[in-house]
Amino acid sequence: MKHFRRVQDAWPENCRFTDVRVRKRGSPHMSEEFMRTARHRGLPHVRCGDRVRVNGATGAIVGHDACANFEVIFDEGSRYAGKTRSCHPTQLELLPWQDAC
Repeated sequence: MKHFRRVQDAWPENCRFTDVRVRKRGSPHMSEEFMRTARHRGLPHVRCGDRVRVNGATGAIVGHDACANFEVIFDEGSRYAGKTRSCHPTQLELLPWQDAC
């Protein structure tokens, strides 16, 4: 099996990262470091995959960074569409399950 670090390595002909759609089978993986960040930030219930709104743009939590912020990938149609941003926990508005879809 081949692994590519960049989309352009597999499809060099004008393929953008946002052109690729994938799905993961099973629940999102959360490392112990992610759980420690969530506890440190006072949000022990937050999990990877939780839907959030940041400055009016919706997305999903996909990880954390060394600054104890959460990484959020934003939905198509939002002003940060397809981008992953480091977001301070005070910027996050957790969305109820029915509002997340």
